[in-house]
This record gives sequence, structure tokens and C-alpha cells, in this order.
Amino acid sequence: MQSYEHFSSQDFVADDAFIKWVTDPTEASDAFWQQWLGQHPHKRPVVDEAAGIVRKLAVQQDFFAEEELQANWERIKQKTTAEKPVYTEKTVVRPLSYGRWLAAASVVVFLVAGLGLWQHTRPVSYNTTYGEIKTIALPDGSEVTLNGNSRISFVRGIFSRTLDLDGEALLKVNKEKTLGKPVSFSVRAGRVAVHVLGTVFNVNHRRQHVEVMLAEGKVRLEASGAQMLLDPGQKATLAANGSALVKSEASAGNTTSWLRRELVYEGATLQSIFEEMEDSFGITTRVSQPEILKKRFTGLVATDSIQNFYSQLGEIYHLQVQPVKGGFLLK
Repeated sequence: MQSYEHFSSQDFVADDAFIKWVTDPTEASDAFWQQWLGQHPHKRPVVDEAAGIVRKLAVQQDFFAEEELQANWERIKQKTTAEKPVYTEKTVVRPLSYGRWLAAASVVVFLVAGLGLWQHTRPVSYNTTYGEIKTIALPDGSEVTLNGNSRISFVRGIFSRTLDLDGEALLKVNKEKTLGKPVSFSVRAGRVAVHVLGTVFNVNHRRQHVEVMLAEGKVRLEASGAQMLLDPGQKATLAANGSALVKSEASAGNTTSWLRRELVYEGATLQSIFEEMEDSFGITTRVSQPEILKKRFTGLVATDSIQNFYSQLGEIYHLQVQPVKGGFLLK
């Protein structure tokens, strides 16, 4: 059974089971949806809006009115009559009836429409290697800048857009409308769903830890059944072993410093820094004593000279820094 907890109104409009319930309800489907709404009363406004859209779509006229088809049929007959090709004695011509012409035309229309829908909704994927930063223009005009060792998969639906992220990315979401209604944009990062319309925000999803920082606009987050709104300059964090989002103030410049190939730390533990080095750049760090990982660092790291950073650590904490295969050993 589909999980509707994180659905927006556009997601409901695109769901077959929901459409069937709205347009042709049965006793079983009505019982299911009424029970679901009873368990999720906060979703009723979203469901009501989606149901209204479905009903409007259900009464929309066909793409081709009967009068238009009849007029086209008459033009086709006139054209074929005027040209009068020459046939041999063995040639047998059986003109198509209006019904067959209509059927053939319908097949062409649905084939073209189906091809267009497939082109519109097929998923696209992008990724970066260690240390690579790449800016991507999505099919809807939105822009995504990927940090190193990151992956996204994007599906552009008629009423909704969904992006799955593993890694870190800065997103600039373009606004879209279908039938006058905004097309939603959702980012799924592990256990956190981020819902936006048009905004700029950073998402970091690594090691089951998720952090969302909003630079412009407004976003709505959902995690573990709870919702949270962010304003510019705020971030929300869901720890790997946490069960709830935690909101705090954030510096957009510091959070997105990776775009400038810099990393800004304010009292970060060396363990968290070393994990980021491994996740984004493939650099592993080994230590001779676990206590080293608990030490904290405040400062700026230029990612195009990471070896200098490790040398600085050696000087600050009086450690020996030894290059090893794939990274460094601190002792």
C-alpha cells in the first residue's frame, strides 16, 4: 500500500488510487481514505485541494471536439477526392470509413501524447567523483550544484517533481505551474523530505545524518511524522541516531563555503572533519589514539591544499602527520 504521509496535493493528483477514489469511489476505497484521514487530520486540506483538481480534470473536454474531428474528416475526403490517383486493374481501393479514420487518428494522438509524457517523466541521474564540484541544469530549469562524491536522481512529473539525494547539493528551484497550479518540488534525503516551490537551499545527506540550510524563500520539512518550516538563515538537522528535526540559526556563507572550495569549521570535532574528508574527497584518516578524534578545530580549510591542513593539525596539536596510502596517519 502506498505511503501518503509526505504527499503534497500534486502528488495526490498523480496517484492512480487517489484518482479512482475521487472519480469512482467504492465502499472499500472510501473506508480506506476516511480511516486514513482520521489518522492524519492535518492532511485534510491537502486532500481536499487535490480532490478538487481531480474533479476539474475529470470534466475537462477531450483534446479534440467532435466538430473538429468531423471538419478534419471532411477536409481529408476533399483532398483525397481532388487528387484522384491512377490505379491498375489489379488495384483494389477500399476507402477507410469515418470510424476507422477516427480510430487511426486516435492511435497517432495517443502515441504522440504517450511519447511526450514519457519524455517528461523519465528519471535522470547525475553524480560527482571525489573532490569534484558540478553544476547541473535540471529539465525543469532548476539548478543543482553537487559537492564531491554525491548523487541525485530527478523525476519531473506533470504535477510534482522529486529529487533523491545522497551526498551534498545546493539547489535553486525554478517555479512551475500545471493548469494554473504550482508544481511541487520535493527533495528526499534519507528520512527527511524537503518540500519547496521556488527557493535556494543546501542539503547534506551523509552517513544517515541530514542537514538542510535555507538561503532564500521557504521550505517545509517532514521527518518521522513531524513537520517543520524554515526561514532564510535557519537550518534543520536530523542526526543519524536522532528521531526529530532540530532547528537552529545558520550562516549561509559558511554552509555553502564548499562552493568556493573552502570548508569553514566552528568548534567541529576532528572526527566529524575527518568523516567529511573521506565522504567528499576519499581521504581516509587514521589515528594512533582515539582521544585525538575528540579534539576540536575552528578555522578555514582550502580544499585544493588539504595536505597543508593536515600539516597545520600536526603543529596545532603536536602530532606527527604521516602520509599513507589513501590518506594520513596521525600519531
